[in-house]
Amino acid sequence: MTVFFMNRTLTVTRTSSQTIGADGFLTSGSTTTFTVVGSLQPLSGKERNMLPEGCKDTATHKFYTTSELYTSDRLERTDGTKYEVLSVEEYQGYGIGMDHYKVILQQVESDGL
Repeated sequence: MTVFFMNRTLTVTRTSSQTIGADGFLTSGSTTTFTVVGSLQPLSGKERNMLPEGCKDTATHKFYTTSELYTSDRLERTDGTKYEVLSVEEYQGYGIGMDHYKVILQQVESDGL
């Protein structure tokens, strides 16, 4: 397993919700792509044990960032590794310059996005 204790730039793909058009049919949401910077780290043993049963054997990391992310977001590293967001914890109001998000990312197959 590779350990990344450094700032990483990840590309986020965010798709807005579907809507119902005037004709009564679903309209696909639009897709927005942007980058975020944060610290990508392996989970601790305790954090890994807290994952749902189906997630424990899949590559999972935590990502600390100041950018707000959502569980519907998809992220990609520069080497092409892709992740889905399992959870987001907001840490706001802990002091000047300390506001951040702890995001749990699970690796997905390239064609799974």
